[in-house]
Amino acid sequence: MHYLIILMQVYCVYHIVTQKNDWWWIPLVIFLPLFGCLFYIYKKIINQPKIAQQYNSNKTDFSSIFNPGGKIKELEKKVEFSNTFTNKVALGDAYLIEKMYDEAIAIYESTKSGVHDNDSHVNHQLINAYFHKQDYDKVIDIAQEASKNTAFKKANAKVLYGLALESKGAIEKANTVLQSMNRQYADLEPRIIYAKFLIRQNREADAKDIYAEIVEEASHMSNFEMKNKRSWVDEARAELKRM
Repeated sequence: MHYLIILMQVYCVYHIVTQKNDWWWIPLVIFLPLFGCLFYIYKKIINQPKIAQQYNSNKTDFSSIFNPGGKIKELEKKVEFSNTFTNKVALGDAYLIEKMYDEAIAIYESTKSGVHDNDSHVNHQLINAYFHKQDYDKVIDIAQEASKNTAFKKANAKVLYGLALESKGAIEKANTVLQSMNRQYADLEPRIIYAKFLIRQNREADAKDIYAEIVEEASHMSNFEMKNKRSWVDEARAELKRM
């Protein structure tokens, strides 16, 4: 068991360095070997963030890692004390991270009035929450309202809109939405999602072109540019080999 933990530590540190993940993972893996390694493997390898799992939260809060419920209680108290738009949105984001979709939806919906009636962040998060609940009609309704804001044009929520349209059988419209996210040197995940959509529509040749473009673009990227794109490039390469 001791040697297995050491091997896990070595693997995790190697993965952290090569993937250029946040430096704070290293002391976590070293000083809390079993928990740190298992938590890193779950968060960064097994449960790698996907578009349908992103919540626009970039800050790391160590207390929320070890006690996520405590963070939510703290935010709930803030809302009780001061029922502001900012406090409610922060609570909604925390609910969404913990996959408490009903609670997230309720708090987000309560913010939609006055100047915040068509807030882009709230709309995008609602799309995310309703998508996870497989309420595709609501995703489509909110997305159509959100599209009035220019922020929706390049938002990941737009991809969920396209997938919701596909789920409802609106294939041509879904193609138009997903295709609009397929831009050279843009985020790779939406492009790979579009390629997978094309394969589901028996358009494998078109999907192959997208994978080939991604691999070609990767050959011109610096290490910094590849920091958050490496796994998607690897997936594109694997799909090309499969075809």
